[in-house]
Amino acid sequence: MAPHPYLMNTALSVALVPLALGFNALLRPASALAIMGAPMPKEPDARKLTIALMSVYGARNFTIGLTGTAIWYYGNVEAMGWLSVGGTIMMLVDGQVMKDVTGSGEWRHWCGVPIAVGLAIGLLTGVGGS
Repeated sequence: MAPHPYLMNTALSVALVPLALGFNALLRPASALAIMGAPMPKEPDARKLTIALMSVYGARNFTIGLTGTAIWYYGNVEAMGWLSVGGTIMMLVDGQVMKDVTGSGEWRHWCGVPIAVGLAIGLLTGVGGS
């Protein structure tokens, strides 16, 4: 059974979030840190490392969002389902890292987990099919 057609469009909408966040992190690392609830360090070496890590974070998110957009464009339902599984893992790890480092901010990442899990289930099993 094929999943409901709205699931692919919803998955595209979800994929656009890391695309935008990644673009922001690449261009404005301090803004991306603020969105995550993390401060920009004042020490020059720590600041340099933080900006470098934000570039890695930004490139990762941009790539994931671009991949999701390509999968949507080509209509590969199973690949979009597995990308949703990967996105779930990414959000869980990102949230745990924020909690470990700053003591809070995990729910800024974890709030998307139920959506990604629901998309993964619907896309991979055809639940809610048309």
